[in-house]
Amino acid sequence: TVNGASNAATVFPVLGQFMKSRGVTSCGSIGYIESPSATAAVQAFGKSCQSQGLKVGYLNGVHFGSTDMSPVALAMKAAHVDGIWLATVPSTGFALAAAIRQVGLTPKAFLLTDGYGGDLLQSSAAVTAAQGFQFSSTGAPVEANTPATQVEVKNFAAVGETQTPTYAEQNA
Repeated sequence: TVNGASNAATVFPVLGQFMKSRGVTSCGSIGYIESPSATAAVQAFGKSCQSQGLKVGYLNGVHFGSTDMSPVALAMKAAHVDGIWLATVPSTGFALAAAIRQVGLTPKAFLLTDGYGGDLLQSSAAVTAAQGFQFSSTGAPVEANTPATQVEVKNFAAVGETQTPTYAEQNA
């Protein structure tokens, strides 16, 4: 999906379309209070959902480094959020995923803006925790096996990297 990295305040209908395609009726998101771009991206996500006729149940911010997501999970549950998109780093996203599972919230869509790559796939705990997540990406992952990703794999192999590229390597 397109996550708006080039202009966080731009409303991309595709995010709302994605949520709607998953049967979502109420959207929720968090970003970082200290980050104007994350705050703008959260608001743009809400507008994207609204553009597709979806309710905005919860939009808010947390502090950088936040991992206590219980209050957010409870607020999302109270707001009947069933589609989540995050403008956060993976550690905050994984913490929210654990918290929503603990409070019994089962979203129809849980979309992280970053974090997918070989580093995630090499951790069995992370793979288990990420079950049911979707990840957006600035480019196709090597598993897509397109002509372009085949060249990427060949280039990585030429410098000794034979594992699935990490998130940072795929998005450099």
